[in-house]
Amino acid sequence: MKENFTTIAVILDKSSSMSTLREETICSFNKFLKEQKETPGEVSFMLGVFSHNYNTVYDFVPLQEVSELNDEIYITRGSTALLDAMGITIDNLGQKLSNLPENQRPSKVLVLVITDGEENASSKFSLEQIKEKVQHQQEVYNWTFVFIGANIDAFQVGGSLGVSTNNSLQYIPTAAGTNEMYNVVSRNTIRYRSSIDSRTANFFDDKDKN
Repeated sequence: MKENFTTIAVILDKSSSMSTLREETICSFNKFLKEQKETPGEVSFMLGVFSHNYNTVYDFVPLQEVSELNDEIYITRGSTALLDAMGITIDNLGQKLSNLPENQRPSKVLVLVITDGEENASSKFSLEQIKEKVQHQQEVYNWTFVFIGANIDAFQVGGSLGVSTNNSLQYIPTAAGTNEMYNVVSRNTIRYRSSIDSRTANFFDDKDKN
């Protein structure tokens, strides 16, 4: 493994229900991006946005080469194929990492899932398949999965996907709630990147959930 090298993969909901918070999501995401770029350490970055379809925006590129999100990329429409988005991302990232020499693989892999609604459109992957994939990557390869949700019970849904309660977060789907959520995620991502051993760390603290 290559020390001080993190892969961050973001799976971002762009279904029609996100339309009222489109501008705040773009603004808050870009602030998160800026803060991560200002943090020391090497990062490869992936971004997939999804509704009923999945679109890869950045596919394992150096963080410093990632441009800001904009309203041409982040177009809100359609339903929520959450399981397909997760399955595609996990398989794609797993293949990318397996193609790297062992000494060039990141010492930490962080997968952030952000959604504001229930799964209702997946056709490629089942809940059981995704839970198995998540658990496998966590247990065998030490990936860290984080589930962030609004308008759903994020802790219950995260748990059904194999994500622990300490790595799940409920947020309020307002402009202020979206901004605060990204602040919390950014702060904890920086902490995660600097941690010595990600296996023993909970991504969120109790204070983040209040």
